[in-house]
Formats: sequence, structure tokens, C-alpha cells
Amino acid sequence: MKNMALYARPGLAYVYFAYGNHWMLNVVAHPAGEASALLIRAAKPLAGQPEMFARRPKARREEDLLSGPGKLCAAFGITSSQNMTDLLDPASELRLEPGAPVPDVVSGPRVGIAIGKAHDYPWRFADAANLPWVSRPRRFISG
Repeated sequence: MKNMALYARPGLAYVYFAYGNHWMLNVVAHPAGEASALLIRAAKPLAGQPEMFARRPKARREEDLLSGPGKLCAAFGITSSQNMTDLLDPASELRLEPGAPVPDVVSGPRVGIAIGKAHDYPWRFADAANLPWVSRPRRFISG
């Protein structure tokens, strides 16, 4: 089953191929057996920018390196080989690390959802101080 990771324990990576050309990174979020994950849509690069630019030759600015789920996976070199990676293991090559609390979280609607399908529900969340690195469209309201 391609989406087996989606039903695994929280903190694992669920990586899948979308639209026939982009890898997508998700973090499994619910207890094992319950399908739920968070799509990582964007990030601010903190290190390794030369390698990211090499993987994304069309990117012209640092803000464009990771500003979309497909761009993020391309820049980090994420593929199906990272599926089921423990993102909470400090020894994992691909991992989430604790950071400082985010004082101003903004929210907005999910990208590409049809009107009438919870199109106005706040599905996206971002650090207000890092909006230049967030994928478009940037329709957010303060939390």
C-alpha cells in the first residue's frame, strides 16, 4: 500500500509523488491506525543553500528555494527513499528539530480547495515573521 506511512505512528515521514512530478513531505500526526498527516509546504533555509540552489537551478532568490511543497522536496533532495523516516529521531538525516516558540502564528485557507469544501477553513499555518519564505498564495490572517 503506497500510503502505509499515513497510518503509521506520529512523527514519521509520509513522502508521496504528486501530480506526476513533485515529491511531497508530510509528517504523520495521529496515533497509529488513524490516517492523518501535515503537509510541509515551505521552510526558511538555515544552511546548505549552495546545495539547494544546485538542486533547484531555476530558483533565483533564497526566498524561492523552499517556498512550496515540491520546491522544498527538490531542494532537500527528498524522495520516496525518505518515506517512513523517523523525523523525531535526532540521529535521522531528515528530522524536525525543536526551535524557539513562534509568537505570531497566522492562518489561512488551504491552497487549491474547491468552494464549499471547507475552502474558508484555516488549514494553513505560518510564522508571521517568515512570510517571505511561505508558498503562494499568502492569504493569511493574524492568529
